[in-house]
Amino acid sequence: MQITASSVRLINAQTSKLCDEWKPPDERNISVANCNSSQVVCAIGRDLYYIEIESGSLKSVGSVVLS
Repeated sequence: MQITASSVRLINAQTSKLCDEWKPPDERNISVANCNSSQVVCAIGRDLYYIEIESGSLKSVGSVVLS
């Protein structure tokens, strides 16, 4: 897993090849992120995005806007 300001990348540990990539909508920058072996949470301003890691891919499950 590699998380930068511009994307979340799932990388194969054995081959170092990119398996999947998630980019925030509207080319916004990720402010804060955290992950474990099956989940990723990213904050972009007041927006939180929840992503699941499934079978070598990233699946955007939902988002919420904090007040």
